[in-house]
Amino acid sequence: MSQPVNSVHHSVCQAIAALLLVAPVLALGNVVANRKRPMPLGINSQIFVYFEESSATRGEIRNAPVDWRTRVRVECVARDVPGQLAETTADAMGVQVYARVMADVSLGGLALDVIPLAVGLAADEADAGLAAYQLMFEVWHRSQEGSIAAA
Repeated sequence: MSQPVNSVHHSVCQAIAALLLVAPVLALGNVVANRKRPMPLGINSQIFVYFEESSATRGEIRNAPVDWRTRVRVECVARDVPGQLAETTADAMGVQVYARVMADVSLGGLALDVIPLAVGLAADEADAGLAAYQLMFEVWHRSQEGSIAAA
């Protein structure tokens, strides 16, 4: 059975997740892309990478590459542990994620650039012991006209 071909957008999220798993790994390696919460009870910190949306810009020339501006949200979720509030841990993870992503704005050659858009810190409404630091990035990348399949 052949493997499915993923989109360039999926590949962008996977590339960001992979950056976070380069030694030293962040969140003890608890990094997942394109999956929804909840964070398992036995885990105190986890990073989620989400494909939000993408818009295309294409010039007048047929068969020219399509430039994409893909918004990716990275959510650093932490749980209160003795001696450390979730907000403090989530904020520290956010600092690490930002530094890691901005250190390789080509995402290993996949992207043309990464632009930081926004950051924010939010407590979890369902569980007061959880907090999430969210980062929004815009990733500029390309695909061939007529296809969004990753190369």
